This record gives sequence, structure tokens and C-alpha cells, in this order.
Amino acid sequence: MLANEKETYRQTGERFGISESTAFRVFKSTISSISNLEEKYIVWPTELAAQRNINGFYNLRKVPFPGAFCVVDCSHIRINGSLSDNSYLNRNHYHSVIIQGICDFEGKFINVFVGYPGSSHDAAVWVNSPVHKQLMQNHYEVIPPNCFILGDSAYPLSEFLMKPYRDNGHLELHQKKFNTILSSSRVVIEQAFGSLKGRFRRLKGIETLCVEAVSKTVIAACIIHNMCSDSDQDFEVDDLADDSFFNFEAEEHSNSRTTRASDALAIRDSIAKNL
Repeated sequence: MLANEKETYRQTGERFGISESTAFRVFKSTISSISNLEEKYIVWPTELAAQRNINGFYNLRKVPFPGAFCVVDCSHIRINGSLSDNSYLNRNHYHSVIIQGICDFEGKFINVFVGYPGSSHDAAVWVNSPVHKQLMQNHYEVIPPNCFILGDSAYPLSEFLMKPYRDNGHLELHQKKFNTILSSSRVVIEQAFGSLKGRFRRLKGIETLCVEAVSKTVIAACIIHNMCSDSDQDFEVDDLADDSFFNFEAEEHSNSRTTRASDALAIRDSIAKNL
């Protein structure tokens, strides 16, 4: 069911000699059981695992991004929806639920946050996610010192998240180099989403209006994705999983966060000039 986008419960039931309703109940129960294993298989790296991840990003590219620890991005899961309900209608004019994924250098998901409406901006999903709240309290407890989460231009720049310079046509050479090196490391998350949707084509469209069911299905798929990655299972990469259409420039926050924003800008400028 997860591997085939158009597979129906009736087809699955006929294959195993059970009724359509039984096939539905079994699938729902299995997905729920697998999603309950999230804490075991979607794990944030700490101690030796964290150091291994830092080394992995360092050796991932010929010119590594200094201090890369993990990468973040969002993707959209198509769902059913009524034209009269615009809350889940995204910018590509179909209803969807957003999955925010954070992955390590191997493309394994270390954090997954699912459920925000497709109409939400990536930055809004990020600042309301549990991992962001932990980072705001004390980011040194979440990521090692001098390490960063890498995001695209949709994310707010901070002391713990690096994003590209906005290309206004007047970027200096070191700023362009910074953008290129960051993007070369950040592509890991795009490949992870491509692998996830290529392996589990059901995620191209889940025919339900229940956000909880979508969330459990996505989390279960991410868990099996990580298990397959550990087993070095082959898979077909889905080149249609790129959601760059939904990413647009987010304005830098100011007001009470002016000091933090200034610190983040200084950190980014320092990295760029020393590359």
C-alpha cells in the first residue's frame, strides 16, 4: 500500500484473500504500530553519533561547509480537500499537509514534524516545531558548539541555522561561494525526500481528510526509510519530489530579536570570508 500510489484496499484485500474493510483495518493498525516506534528509529544524534555526523558532512564534499551538522527542508503531501476549504490549499493549488524533515549526512531522518496545512510557509512551520523551541531555549544542548543546521532561503537566519545570502544581483564573490558550498551540502535533504517519495509512492497523494492519519503514515514511511538505509536497500529516487516551488524569500525578523539577528549575520559573514 505504501509503495503503490494507486493501490486500493479492495485490490490488497483480494491479493490476500480478505475483505476491503479488513484490509483497511489491518493497514491502519500496522501504520499506527510502526509510527509508535518513532523514538527508536528517528533519533537525534548525540555524543559519538553527533561526532560521526559532523565528520560525515565534512567528508561529504570536496569543499565542506564548516560546522554542518544536519539539514532541514519541507515537502508537501497531497490530500483530499474541498475547494471551499482554503486552509490546506497550497501555492500550487492543491490541498496538502507539510512534512518538515531534518536529516543527517546519510540522508536518514533524525527529526520529522508533520501536520501543518499546505498554505503555511516553511518558516512558520519551522518556528512552531518542537525542535526549534528546544533550540531557542539552549541550542548548545541540541547541536554542538560551532555547528549549524543548514536551510534554504525560506528559513530565518539564526545563530544555529545558516541560510544562503539573498541573491539581489550584487553579491560579492565570497558570498556567492558561501551559497554554493552551503547548497552542495544541503542537497542531502532534497535527496532524502526524493528517496522517501520514490520508495513510498503513496506519499504522492493520501486520500483522506484526517491529518492524524496522514501524519502517522508519513512517520511510518520515514521509519521504514531509515531502516532500509541501515540495510543499504536499493531504491528508485523520485525526481518529482522537489518542492522548491514553495520556497520563497523570508524577511529577516527584527524587533526583540535584533541582537540575535545581528549575531547571526556576523557569524554568516565570518564563515563566508574564511571559506
